[in-house]
Amino acid sequence: MTSSGANYLRKDALILTHSDQIEGLETLVQSLPQLVFRIAALTEMSPKLLSMLSYKNVVLYQNVSLKQIEQLYLESDIYLDINHGGQVLQAVRKAFENNLLILGFEQTLHDRHYIAREHIFDSSQPDQLASTLEEALSGVEQMRSALQAQGRHANDVPVSLYQETLQSLLGGQHG
Repeated sequence: MTSSGANYLRKDALILTHSDQIEGLETLVQSLPQLVFRIAALTEMSPKLLSMLSYKNVVLYQNVSLKQIEQLYLESDIYLDINHGGQVLQAVRKAFENNLLILGFEQTLHDRHYIAREHIFDSSQPDQLASTLEEALSGVEQMRSALQAQGRHANDVPVSLYQETLQSLLGGQHG
């Protein structure tokens, strides 16, 4: 069934990571100054990642709690699956469930089931990912279209359609 969260077209992107190996991060941060990159880790962060604080559009969350992660999903409308290493707490699925637009690099994908093919890029082309993000953030219809592509790829079923289908199968009876 479909995600229950709303997408408010906020220029906030979430990245959950176990490592400081985040593909194309500096290029994306520089080319998308209007986008806030919220990078969270369950552990301490390395000096390499901490150095990203020199950018005004980067916010780091070290030793983040599960409650803080839940809050970050609510505050973000984009999830970037661009970290190398293992996936943190089924982050991609959780992003999908919270109706975040998910984009990533072919070389870093953790769960391609939830990511539309047109939102997957080669890591040598971060500019294409940035361009797709800019397009999605340019208006409600553009974001809706991107999220619909994501839902179609994941065989997402809106709750209303699920309820209508179930109701017709049950002969219109209410339980």
